[in-house]
Amino acid sequence: MTEPGFVYALINVSSPGLVKVGKTSKDPQERAAELSRATGVPTPFVVAFKRLFRDATAAETFVHTFLEAKGHRTASNREFFSASLEDIVEAILKAPGAIGSSSTTEAKEIPDNTSRPDRDSLDSLDVEEQWKSLFEEARAYHYGLGDVLQDHGEALRLYKQAATLGATEAFRQLGQIYYKGEASLRDPKQALRCFKEGARRGDACCFAEMAGLYEEREHWDNCMKCWDQFFAIAQANELVAEHACNYFIFCLERHIPLVHIQRLKEMYAEILNTLLGSVDIHLRGLEADLTISETIVNIIARYRSYVVAFEEQCGGLTSAAGYSRALEIDRQLALAYNNRGLSWYRKGDAFSAIINYDEATEADPQCAQAYGNRGVVYIRLGDKPKAGQDFKRCFELDSALRPLFAKWADEVQ
Repeated sequence: MTEPGFVYALINVSSPGLVKVGKTSKDPQERAAELSRATGVPTPFVVAFKRLFRDATAAETFVHTFLEAKGHRTASNREFFSASLEDIVEAILKAPGAIGSSSTTEAKEIPDNTSRPDRDSLDSLDVEEQWKSLFEEARAYHYGLGDVLQDHGEALRLYKQAATLGATEAFRQLGQIYYKGEASLRDPKQALRCFKEGARRGDACCFAEMAGLYEEREHWDNCMKCWDQFFAIAQANELVAEHACNYFIFCLERHIPLVHIQRLKEMYAEILNTLLGSVDIHLRGLEADLTISETIVNIIARYRSYVVAFEEQCGGLTSAAGYSRALEIDRQLALAYNNRGLSWYRKGDAFSAIINYDEATEADPQCAQAYGNRGVVYIRLGDKPKAGQDFKRCFELDSALRPLFAKWADEVQ
């Protein structure tokens, strides 16, 4: 619930260089008088500037955050700022939601350019530059970018500041931190609040994040409503396509009709790239892990089925391409197994190498390299009949590989 009130700036001759910035639902003069009655204050406070806002709490938070981001705050739990009065007034003027501007005589001494037609746009650019800087710094701490040490607590603090100053995307990042529980910060309720605020401010991806959260809770009605809102305002880009891809998978796995199939078709290329990109990531993971990982293999197989299904339902005249892409995935999977086989062979483990070459030829019976490499291992094991069969098959599939394996094939003869 919002409450209108004033955000004010008070000065005191006993504290030169410090300005108190606060809020009150009363006249700031009354608040100054209250503070001046304290026995620990040698001289009275004077109202230097005041402005009325629809939501005084939100406006005060904005001003405090803006000034703190510039390094003017003396202590995080105090309302005093070490800054010029002009800087304080500028911060208050930038705060959104003002009902009108009202200042004391003292404030008139400060240059006032509010009559300039481009004033609002300049203020907006200044604030935007401020929150963009905070947001990028938060991302650096969030993901440990560059030379910055990863620190989720610091990222959380900076995201909050950026959000207060108007960074809509910061609410999504805050929601993800709370939702994933990074740095032991898991708080699904707080995550939902952040996503809701981001969505309220027009971030379509926050609706998609909420859809995933409601899906986890099996709150299907809210889940589908969030997807409806997502597609109603989402503008096609790479991130939106990733969320649209999640919607397709969600509907596919639960046999739910694709209500937004036209939007999926509009983002056809981007969504397909997202699916293929996921396959590629897991293929690299498989190749890096020399153990037989059924989990990774099953994920690759599942995404392969998604590619085929997406082509069939959203590809239109190009639906047959899905099968060629599925075959390409098979070839990539075979090459991943082939490379793992080479790694085991170089480690001196012939039997593990053969297991991976077997997997390669099963994934793609046309993988000539796997037959040739397996033939070499059989030679080392003294099994010339099997080696001969593999070399024969290798050369049938790709005669260009004959020079590479000729020495080994000659041993069979």
